[in-house]
Amino acid sequence: MSGTELESKNNTDCNELVETPELSPNSQIDVSVKPKKSKILLVSAILGTLYLVYLISYFMGSIASADQTEALAGGIATMLVMPHMLCVGLATIFTWIGWVARARWGALVAGILYSVSILLMFIYAPFVIVQLILSFVGFAKMKKV
Repeated sequence: MSGTELESKNNTDCNELVETPELSPNSQIDVSVKPKKSKILLVSAILGTLYLVYLISYFMGSIASADQTEALAGGIATMLVMPHMLCVGLATIFTWIGWVARARWGALVAGILYSVSILLMFIYAPFVIVQLILSFVGFAKMKKV
């Protein structure tokens, strides 16, 4: 084979590999495919909301007592648990944000806030540990964008 025949053979081989199908003017590419929402994060958000509603109703019910000593004791107990309630409330909000907006950072912030709420009131840890685990698992399973 001469040099020109070899070059023409190599060029045709390369052209076969590089050829791309032609798109018709009416063909469209769907680029609006969104990732699915995390079911794990949804479960964490629902559990967090239920626990927050329970906390608020339980401690606000103890304040609204007819007896002054019970109302005072309920107020003191509420003030002791208030940092835990605030952290759980913020964590629940960030969990919902993470689920609705498909934002990994929302799930991460929620997991961290659930951890802080456990540290603030360790006796209520069994009620928050499930949301904590689900938030971090939801964060880990969400795809990076």
